Amino acid sequence: MKIALGTANFGQKYGLIKKKVTKHEIIKILNLCKKNNIKLIDTAINYGNTETELGKYDLSFFKICTKLPKIPYSKKKDVENWVTKNIYQSLKNLNLKKVDYVLMHSTDQLKLERSRIAYNVLQDLKKKNIIKKIGHSIYSTIELTK
Repeated sequence: MKIALGTANFGQKYGLIKKKVTKHEIIKILNLCKKNNIKLIDTAINYGNTETELGKYDLSFFKICTKLPKIPYSKKKDVENWVTKNIYQSLKNLNLKKVDYVLMHSTDQLKLERSRIAYNVLQDLKKKNIIKKIGHSIYSTIELTK
């Protein structure tokens, strides 16, 4: 069984108790993950300042998965610029030169042209070894069937 560390509440109030994890707790959590060989960290651009908080720590032990939010543009050049800007901003925030996984976060855009454009940009970044793998977040069997 593989376990990933979800980090939505590292940079924003999130979860059942709507609590943001403190810096002290982040250190304890990351150390516990290392001790238990949990290597995958799940984060996202739209998780508040989570990526910036994570970037304060040595992440070399971990594999990082981040997610692009819903694409706000439809014109090809706008989408290309937006995807590129967001990926490089994530890398800067995370204090990394490359990321292991980038997922598209919104399944309702899968069939739209903007997703194909974004995918092509991600493929180019993959060829440049900025991204190792590309995928899509799926949150239900209904979304998977679509």
